[in-house]
Amino acid sequence: DFTPAQVEALARGYGLDPRHAAALMVLCGGSPFLIDRAMQAAARAGLRLRELLHDPEALESTFGEHLRHCEALLRGEPLLLQAMCSALSRPTEPLPAPLYERLYRANLLRREDGHYRIPYRLYHERMSALCTGPGCAHEPPASPSGRGERPR
Repeated sequence: DFTPAQVEALARGYGLDPRHAAALMVLCGGSPFLIDRAMQAAARAGLRLRELLHDPEALESTFGEHLRHCEALLRGEPLLLQAMCSALSRPTEPLPAPLYERLYRANLLRREDGHYRIPYRLYHERMSALCTGPGCAHEPPASPSGRGERPR
């Protein structure tokens, strides 16, 4: 992930005000993909980062397709959705390693200090909504090889 100094430098490179880099990082963490996508969108539209961050339509235009792709990944694989929901409802209970690894590689879930969390605020609302709607039983999927994941 990018550091704050790297995000500020990238903002300057796009001709954007680096003072709003911290606010962007609240939404996107240091994700190079998300940060770059936001800066490209702001620069293309002639918006300041601050304007982009406070405009729901601009945010949807910038991130909507990507967020729908993330949702489709989870909806398309019920065990993966159940694992995400389980991690959100019981963040200290281990998940089956293969499911955790898939969520981790998709940048949808992290385990830190013994707790699962969604790494980026941008994802949190959308992923949480999936777990309160139909299709998520909030039960951890069974694992034939045991539970747990590799430490991170």
